[in-house]
Amino acid sequence: MASHTHHIPPAARDFRELFQYICDHGIGRPVGQGGVTEAWTDDALEAAFAETATPVDRRSIQSWRSGASVPRLDKVRSLAEVITSKSDERANWLKALIEARRNSLEARKSSAGTTASLETPPENETLAADAAAPASRHRKPVVVGFLLLGLAVIGSLVLLNSKSPEAQVVNIEFCSEETFSTETYACLEPADSFSEDVTTLMVTFDLVNVPEGMSFERIWYREGLEFLRKSSFNDEAWPGYTFLKFDKFPEGNYTLRIIVDGQSFTKSFKVGDQTGYLAYQSD
Repeated sequence: MASHTHHIPPAARDFRELFQYICDHGIGRPVGQGGVTEAWTDDALEAAFAETATPVDRRSIQSWRSGASVPRLDKVRSLAEVITSKSDERANWLKALIEARRNSLEARKSSAGTTASLETPPENETLAADAAAPASRHRKPVVVGFLLLGLAVIGSLVLLNSKSPEAQVVNIEFCSEETFSTETYACLEPADSFSEDVTTLMVTFDLVNVPEGMSFERIWYREGLEFLRKSSFNDEAWPGYTFLKFDKFPEGNYTLRIIVDGQSFTKSFKVGDQTGYLAYQSD
């Protein structure tokens, strides 16, 4: 039975809006009798995701609908898989979904930067304080001191709340070239141990709260010794994955360190049976 697809994704302000459009129009659902396509229900979507490389539960789907959360990139790729099986259409949808996701993350960052307003006391309360009995006037310096202290505390809280979310690198995964999807750019079978006959390892990870255009660095180590360093930018040229290639991988323990906005994130894997000292563990 044919599935209902739209070749060109609509423009959307954020991920919630685009996801709701997909649900309302049943994009990817089988076309029923009379050419009618039912909207996606949470249960139907959960079942569809179960057939992809990255299952998604009903609670996450509901969270996306409400805008309470934004999916990881691997789940976005699975959503594109649910929408269509045609590689060209999937590429269009994946690009639109990633852009909508980026808009949502940027909106969250902007929202976190807003400051709370402070309310001034009503005029009648000020007059009542001025009309206090003379016996209480000697306590004014103490009252003013407490007010200034309170304002200082509130100011500190406002500054803390206005601090932008820290940049993060999450979901670092390694897999062989054979288990890497060139359609969804995801590791279908992530692993942290590989045989010595491997020649190419694929690496995927998600950049969270990383502004568009910001640079990040990747440093590779074997047994704690650096052997490769590369830099990229979080822009349209970044495909969302990288790889490490050798004619033959030397056995040992490897670590990938990713540095973004001064923050360091690491993950390790092993090649062959050799055991050694892992100088870099997750920070």
